[in-house]
Amino acid sequence: MKKLLLSIAAAAFLFAPAESNAQAIEKGTILIDAYYGFPNWTKSIMETTYTNAGSSSDIGISGIGPVGGRLEYMVGGKIGIGADVNFTGASINFKEADVDTSGAPVAYDYEYSESVIRAMVEFSWHFVGSDNFDAYLTFGAGYRNKTYAFQTNDPDGTSTSIEGINPLAMRLGVGGRYFFTDNIGAGVELGIGGGGNVRAGLAMKF
Repeated sequence: MKKLLLSIAAAAFLFAPAESNAQAIEKGTILIDAYYGFPNWTKSIMETTYTNAGSSSDIGISGIGPVGGRLEYMVGGKIGIGADVNFTGASINFKEADVDTSGAPVAYDYEYSESVIRAMVEFSWHFVGSDNFDAYLTFGAGYRNKTYAFQTNDPDGTSTSIEGINPLAMRLGVGGRYFFTDNIGAGVELGIGGGGNVRAGLAMKF
């Protein structure tokens, strides 16, 4: 993955527009990104593990994210500091046939879910820029909260929720933004850690 990031950075240098006197960003610029990321690794693992097991019927697997937002302030012409907050969730639900206390058939619902909230401080170096294009490298570190939850309406079952033991979130990424107007554009970022190997979404600057 480290080689991939270096290759992406090299490609950005080669193919991004050359720098000009007019820059998409400068000292004092505020950048806001709203993004959706891929893949959702927790959902993918659930699909592989539980679907292939085939131990129960009516299995449903769903997921959301990584979805989040970034806020960055340019403290210099090429250096920015900011924050990144994102959420990832996935769940699996199924029914299992049983009998109640009277011997009548019944189907109980079961749901297992995992969710992660991350809040990171980021430092970015903007290495290529023109009047409508911005390319950057970024590193972020901060807080990570992961929750594991199990819920059921089975009277013999127990619904529970526990917190994960790893409180640290980190991310290293390389990305680019293209602005269609003075304030609105689109962005793509590739990275490792911190929510999504690929992110894409809306970019704004003020």
